[in-house]
Amino acid sequence: MADVDALKKTFDSEYSRAEAFLARFVEQLEELFSSRAISLAVPIERRIKGWRSCQDKIERDQIAISNILELDDFIGVRVILLFKRDLDAAIEIIGQSLSVRSIEDKASDLGVDVFGYQSHHFIVALPADWLALPTLSKFRDIKVELQVRTAAQHIWAAASHVLQYKNEASVPSHIRRSISRVSALLETVDLEFDRVLQSKAEYTSGQSIDRNEETLNVDSLRRVLDELLPPANKSASDEYDLDKLLDELRERDITTVADIKKLFDRNLGGVLASDAKIARAGKSSLEDMNDFDDSFSFAFNGRRYRLDDPDRLKQGVYWSHIGLVRQMLNA
Repeated sequence: MADVDALKKTFDSEYSRAEAFLARFVEQLEELFSSRAISLAVPIERRIKGWRSCQDKIERDQIAISNILELDDFIGVRVILLFKRDLDAAIEIIGQSLSVRSIEDKASDLGVDVFGYQSHHFIVALPADWLALPTLSKFRDIKVELQVRTAAQHIWAAASHVLQYKNEASVPSHIRRSISRVSALLETVDLEFDRVLQSKAEYTSGQSIDRNEETLNVDSLRRVLDELLPPANKSASDEYDLDKLLDELRERDITTVADIKKLFDRNLGGVLASDAKIARAGKSSLEDMNDFDDSFSFAFNGRRYRLDDPDRLKQGVYWSHIGLVRQMLNA
């Protein structure tokens, strides 16, 4: 049996190092998932077990350890994915990028006729190439429990925790049928989201802007902007305003691909010429400033223009794709 008093001393001495590790670990994990365009349902969750929880676990399970860092789940991280399709990619990233000590697939514990919900549990540490960095070498002896699940799987896990129905034997027989339906519905949510994503991918890849009579929707509008407007003008913010732009176009009775092409034919050349002039004026003003700050703005033709990203001016552009369309509508 572990010496509880001695373990409490290691808990007190290691807690701040565990906090520093956790901050760096989550930061790196976010970068890894972002690089593969994996969508998270919520920000990555993290926690360090409190002493009372550690003590209860050690005494209940009769764990023999000499340092609190030897406890597999002393540090915990949970990744909740928006879509089930990203689950395999997330598991692949973890296997390739981290030192995996163990992995448990909770789905393998469930029979085909048993309700329950899945997640993947890993015990991981930093890989050797990360530990070669001076800022990370001090975390050589630290491991973390890493859970990966979808949003629907997380709903089941959270609900079953509150209901205290973690397995079928825990459930009164008259409630079992309803709980099984809930589990099946949540699994259907994951499957249907994947079906929607697949249908969306097939629609966007198989369409052409030559289909002039096609009614504008978010996907067809995105396709038109990408194909007819300069790539340099595209901004990450464009994606968030597509719905609003679609409403603005409909208010002007621009409802088909043919309609928006006519708008571009009449006005795109003039708007792009104006955009280039604005960018040159902004770039000239930027070169006259010692420092760029959030209040940066410049004057052109009696108007003031603001820009948070001076790199766009250096590339010779000012308006985003949606900004260009709005300028054409104003024209």
